[in-house]
Amino acid sequence: MEADPDFAARVAGGVSRIDVPARGQWIRQGQKIIAMQKDGFELDLVSPIEGTVVDVNDAVLTDPNVTRADPYGHGWLLKVNSPDAKTNFRNLLEGNVARRWMEDAAGRLRGLIAAPKLVTAHDGGVAADDLLGLLPAAERENAVRELFLIA
Repeated sequence: MEADPDFAARVAGGVSRIDVPARGQWIRQGQKIIAMQKDGFELDLVSPIEGTVVDVNDAVLTDPNVTRADPYGHGWLLKVNSPDAKTNFRNLLEGNVARRWMEDAAGRLRGLIAAPKLVTAHDGGVAADDLLGLLPAAERENAVRELFLIA
């Protein structure tokens, strides 16, 4: 299973550094595993699955902009071998529950951003880029917790 960086890359915009677990490291579902650095702010991402990191994209660690340019191709971050993926998948939001959560989160995010014509993928438009840059500094941490379900 590959970690999907697209949403985080669009929220963060350009990042200066990405840290990921080492090959061979065991990670747990819900554990903070990816840290993106941007202008002194750290955006942490949690693992959607439990297992062993079997591969890391060294090209992205060298040049984080690869993730923004090609998130579904050359911009992948890591691959995890999950011996019990079926159980892990039961803990993830799906279907109507996931859609309702995303709609609510998108609405709250739009309320925080002072951009009059912000269009997000949720609205049917192109996903906005660098959403953190549009937020007041004091609101960034709360927005990240909300969007990425970090406690």
